Amino acid sequence: MPVARDITKDEDVERTMATAGPRIDCLANVAGIMDGMMPLHEIDNALRDRVMAVNVTGTSKVSRAVLPLMMEQGEDSIVNVASQAALRGNATGTACGTSKHAIAGMTKSEAFL
Repeated sequence: MPVARDITKDEDVERTMATAGPRIDCLANVAGIMDGMMPLHEIDNALRDRVMAVNVTGTSKVSRAVLPLMMEQGEDSIVNVASQAALRGNATGTACGTSKHAIAGMTKSEAFL
């Protein structure tokens, strides 16, 4: 069920969970923003923080919201989209690449639940 929300806001994550209903069989975390291909020495703090908030913190918030329900059901399938930027440097700008590496790490850790 696609919904348009701001995953950096707790209230939007809660609204999404309410919209989804009592059973969630899968989650696709595909939200993400770019940083304009900016190298580390050129990106400002506000843009870096926004990229990390959407790409990492938002993905984490949505996953954290669905995991208890999925674990209770005994079934879960979460797909986190990270792009090639999670595998190598310079596929995107520094903030976006850093965020995608973080998503790959989070995904590996989630797999142990």
